[in-house]
Amino acid sequence: PNTGHWVLLAWDRETGYWALRDSIVTGFDQRILTQRLILADPATLEHYKAVLRDLVRGAASVDDMNSRIDFIRDQIQDAVAEDPYKTAGSVENWRAHLETIRTFIRQHNAMIESQLQ
Repeated sequence: PNTGHWVLLAWDRETGYWALRDSIVTGFDQRILTQRLILADPATLEHYKAVLRDLVRGAASVDDMNSRIDFIRDQIQDAVAEDPYKTAGSVENWRAHLETIRTFIRQHNAMIESQLQ
């Protein structure tokens, strides 16, 4: 990590906002690389926490994430309404999915914040 040749992006490791976790280090103990580079080194673990802190208080904050959701929603809502092959089934279901994502983001960020104290 000190060479600057790589950067660990810890946010959303499973590439989706659907996996609930109860720890900011979920899975790290199952992988040798993250075990050795993060969990076994207090300085690196603190750096990881600092990155998470910056994310949940910055670009990945609840307010910023909701703004992005609103921006995307505003761009596509007319097409969603017109689409005869809605994968969500209806516009109401699509809106409910948006609220599910918002709820997850609130819960996820609260879990992260609780472990950064």
